[in-house]
Amino acid sequence: GFVYKGNEKIGYVSNDERVKQAGERLEALKTLDAEAYLALLDKCYRNHADTAQQKAEEGTDAHAVVQDYVAECIKSNEGRPLPSENEATKNFLIMVKDYDPVFIGTEVHAYNQELWVGGIIDLIVQTNKGLGIWDLKNREVAYESDTLQTLGYASMNRFVLPSKTLEIGELGEIAHTLVIPLKGKKTKAFNAILEGQDSWKKLVAIYRFMES
Repeated sequence: GFVYKGNEKIGYVSNDERVKQAGERLEALKTLDAEAYLALLDKCYRNHADTAQQKAEEGTDAHAVVQDYVAECIKSNEGRPLPSENEATKNFLIMVKDYDPVFIGTEVHAYNQELWVGGIIDLIVQTNKGLGIWDLKNREVAYESDTLQTLGYASMNRFVLPSKTLEIGELGEIAHTLVIPLKGKKTKAFNAILEGQDSWKKLVAIYRFMES
């Protein structure tokens, strides 16, 4: 789970304390089998979805609005973009128009059994630049750390779609990742996927070595 950083009002949590908490949670995860881990992912997803739905109903969560839009494109238009009058969706479509996207999945659960990690991918998209892992951010800018997060998603090897679970080879070769700040104007792409995946896996190994 998320290890809270704190804020200016209540004070910040030290990095050492956050690393300690993260290590404790990682050890707890290691005690789960695959079935229990999947159940935990489902619970986290439901909690996230409930909060996102509440904000979407209030009209404040561009992330939820765009994901609902993409889900409708997949359901009723074979994944191709539909017309929209929503401002968040229109801005999203402007930022990604050069990719000529066809949406494959949204909020896709993914995991890597060998690394014992998992996550929820915002969008998997077929584009004119190849298969993409896209991440939506409810802010104005994309950061370098966001790209690292997407490389983690790109390092998963099983992807749970509504109708089936796909191995990485069945999904296709991932060509790029893209971070999309929904309140901004500029996306952040990463194309050196093999190098990025290798670097991300090494970071996971280093972290586990330091915590062992």
